[in-house]
Amino acid sequence: MDVTNVRVTVLLKDGSKIDVSELCCKKLDKDADLSTEKQKKDKKSDDRYKNDSQKVGAKIDRSGELKEYEQLNKPWLLPEIKVRVIDRHSDFFKEKFGVKSVLTPFVAMLENGKRIHQSQLDTVIPKEGYRCCILSGKYRNCLGRINKKNKKKGKVVLEFWNDDKGLEIKEFTFFEVTESTN
Repeated sequence: MDVTNVRVTVLLKDGSKIDVSELCCKKLDKDADLSTEKQKKDKKSDDRYKNDSQKVGAKIDRSGELKEYEQLNKPWLLPEIKVRVIDRHSDFFKEKFGVKSVLTPFVAMLENGKRIHQSQLDTVIPKEGYRCCILSGKYRNCLGRINKKNKKKGKVVLEFWNDDKGLEIKEFTFFEVTESTN
């Protein structure tokens, strides 16, 4: 035992020696039965999760969170827009998909066939010169082209066609526009 480095030298059955941390060792008698030690350890690990409400591999019920989100936020989903999955529990975290259709104001069907809630999605801002769609306000569902993009302010200058006034150029936040798939 090396007290200064908190290491223990262990002599193996084949005659070789290894150094391991003192915290990883347990002193046993020479005639100690290893099978009873293993059974005690297995029973202890089973008891650890006995009273746990969230079982390993179980689906997380977030229906309460989703209803609260719907009360506090307005729907912005539209068909034929591009979105990014921001739900860390999803298999598609940080991946971009096109929205095929909007099933309810807050639930979209993605191009991969998955149904996903608006709270688990974020907008995708394209490069300058690319097409995007306005998601909120009186210009909702208008298609335009990005003239200027300011990442520090989180804003874009969009050139779009308004049926009442013709060609317009206005500034929008990153949350008000997203890339268009059409």
